[in-house]
Amino acid sequence: MTKDKGQMTNFKTSFILLILLASIGISCGLGSRVTGEEEPTPLSRLEATATPAPTESVSTTEAPPAPTPTSAPATPVAAAVNRLPIESIVQIWTLDADGELMWSGSGSIISADGYILTNAHVVLADKYYDVYGLLVALTGAEDEPPKPTYQAETIIFDEDLDLAIIRVVTDLDGNSLDYAVLNLPILELGNSDEVGLGASLRIIGYPGIGGETITLTGGEVAGFTSETGVKGRAYIKTSATIAGGNSGGAGIDAEGRLIGVPTQLGYGGDDDIVDCRVLADTNNDGVVDGNDACIPTGGFINALRPINLAKPLIQRAFGGETMAQATPSPTEAAREPISLPDNAGQVLFEDDFSTDKGVWGVIDNLSIKDNQFSFRVEEASDYIWSTFGGDYDDVDYQVDTRKLGGPDNNSFGQIFRFQDADNFYAYEISSDGFYLVSKKEDGSWSTLIPWTASPLINKGGENQIAVIAQSDQFSFLINGVQVDTTRDSSFSGGSLGLLVSSYDEAGVAIAFDNVLVRVPGGQREIAAPTGMDAAGAALTFQDDFSSPDPNWNLESGNGVERGVEDGELSLRVVDAQTDAWSTYSSANLSDVIVEVDARKAAGPDMNNYGVLCRYKDPDNFYFLQLGSDGTYAISRYLDGDGKMLVDWAKSSAINTGEGVNHIRVE
Repeated sequence: MTKDKGQMTNFKTSFILLILLASIGISCGLGSRVTGEEEPTPLSRLEATATPAPTESVSTTEAPPAPTPTSAPATPVAAAVNRLPIESIVQIWTLDADGELMWSGSGSIISADGYILTNAHVVLADKYYDVYGLLVALTGAEDEPPKPTYQAETIIFDEDLDLAIIRVVTDLDGNSLDYAVLNLPILELGNSDEVGLGASLRIIGYPGIGGETITLTGGEVAGFTSETGVKGRAYIKTSATIAGGNSGGAGIDAEGRLIGVPTQLGYGGDDDIVDCRVLADTNNDGVVDGNDACIPTGGFINALRPINLAKPLIQRAFGGETMAQATPSPTEAAREPISLPDNAGQVLFEDDFSTDKGVWGVIDNLSIKDNQFSFRVEEASDYIWSTFGGDYDDVDYQVDTRKLGGPDNNSFGQIFRFQDADNFYAYEISSDGFYLVSKKEDGSWSTLIPWTASPLINKGGENQIAVIAQSDQFSFLINGVQVDTTRDSSFSGGSLGLLVSSYDEAGVAIAFDNVLVRVPGGQREIAAPTGMDAAGAALTFQDDFSSPDPNWNLESGNGVERGVEDGELSLRVVDAQTDAWSTYSSANLSDVIVEVDARKAAGPDMNNYGVLCRYKDPDNFYFLQLGSDGTYAISRYLDGDGKMLVDWAKSSAINTGEGVNHIRVE
């Protein structure tokens, strides 16, 4: 999209930084852009199993199991009395630019048409070596080495979880595969949430020591560990000794079902290095060969990633998503104008539950009294919910929530675009600080946004949640702050409702109040406690731009003009499709409150301007951006790849045109 020249942004009067806690220092700055943005696909996040969701207008029933994806039909391989599912275990080799083998790991076949689950570190490049290809060797007999059979490519991965999905794409000669007749033996997926202490656990894979054949190690489930940002079990600890090359292999239960992936990141020891790679010319003879020292790459692994953490990633791979789709550059396509309806903010429905209006279904364990709608789930792994009538398409649907009692391991929230018991969307949060967006279509569950931690959630307390549904784009808010977006076009309208779920403990009690349904586009107040008090924070830096400060980048050139005059810092972008910013070189900050006044001085309203934070270099920073057309977005650049954290949305709180906007980032 071509834009007019002469875009100018002025940052007025004051630029204030307040700091509570300084740790790793990263710069902040001011930016102006005229590049466009592509509509994003949900990014890779910390993922777990889907939450139970409703099946009737008002109901209590046993919670459905977490969705288990399926692909091409095949009979799962399960362990008979004296038999192991070895045919479903593969060895994976990385290839260099010359097609030579580098390092290896293990994997589990999870679909008949060639999808394989493994560790991300098994198939991804590291800081020293690039990966140019993957070779998959199939297991035949237990006393024979695996047979190299296919070349594969990485489909999708999550480096935080150290999980990846690859797929075989050709035979060894480069011939394409016919997936309809491939019919590989798949390993049945179990439910890692049902595994208890002392349960039998067998590890199968290719450890890289003890010969070239497949190896079995037996042990027990020794415990579970948690991890910040991961809901529920982050790791399954085991008493089994697992060598490093087993990374990506299979941890199976007594029935032969996959319940965990041996993961190098779970390694808990400091010595006993048993896995290494000949990767460097350590003897300086100019050749990397068997005469070089073996470089340690890991030790005995004592933990597995639960299979339930991998299921959302598997769903995305089976749905056709690739990493190219998961991490789009926000500059690939021009941003289109966003318009608000004339009746933006008009109230369509509201209920403060001061009386029972008769529009909600109320059964046992649901009650409308004391100015709230109370839900109580009396059984573990159960849920209860209610909808109210009406057909709503584009809405801003908001409700206040409060935990009354029971465990924090719960979920509760909103149902929207409800068609019937088998077709709807659900947005939920939990009292232990996570949120989830899921969909039930034709009776089958899928995860749109997996369980994700949010500091905006008041754990165990009161929270306001909202979903803004506009066409196929959904935005999700917690305490007035947008936390996520996604797109889905399965349902264009429907009823609205509320739901509450229990998990391993009964007695979950939640109250809802102040249901408000409006036409999208109205203003809302931020209800979340910020955790930072600007009045009480130490003033670290401020600049009213009354005179130039050499710590700001004020150089002009390459289609950009920078300067300080009349008490403002000005950025003028002369050329179309050009970025410009100025950072303050002496600001080396971490946890901060940043406040600045900004206005458009000239040029078109289709622009971007705002605040850069945690700026490391031109390829690594966050950017809160406003447009003079009344829009905003949040993006992140990591190693030069741009990702939309919050997609472009319209806000009536933004002063359009040449109006001044006060921007605050915490």
